[in-house]
Amino acid sequence: PADGAISATVISNDAISADALSTAAFVLGVQNWLFVRTVFPKNNSEVFLVSPEQEIFKTDGFEFYEKIY
Repeated sequence: PADGAISATVISNDAISADALSTAAFVLGVQNWLFVRTVFPKNNSEVFLVSPEQEIFKTDGFEFYEKIY
């Protein structure tokens, strides 16, 4: 069981990538946030992660989607 996050949202170019990467982000959790923050945007994906302590982590590009929607 994953315990590094309580929520992981990924915006990506296609649904299959978003599904796979959100599962990966959820499992990796905040303890591997540096990896998630570095690698996922290179795959044209943005991440919004909520830790078990309810802290919010998001990639720099996620802010773009918050402003639009």
